[in-house]
Amino acid sequence: MFFGEGSFLTSAMGHVFAVDVAIGEEFWRFNPVIPKDVRYAEFASRGVSIWHAPGDMLVAFVLPE
Repeated sequence: MFFGEGSFLTSAMGHVFAVDVAIGEEFWRFNPVIPKDVRYAEFASRGVSIWHAPGDMLVAFVLPE
């Protein structure tokens, strides 16, 4: 997902991060700290979406149950 100067991406383990597309450097990251001792039926990234209003921004993503 591209927004402004950044590309927002997810990893296979649910991390969400943003990279400045002009210089290729990460400028934001979220680590959901998913327990690795829990068995999940399926673990896959469902992507990321962005909601934006003037002066405000929300990055949303889906994690497994």
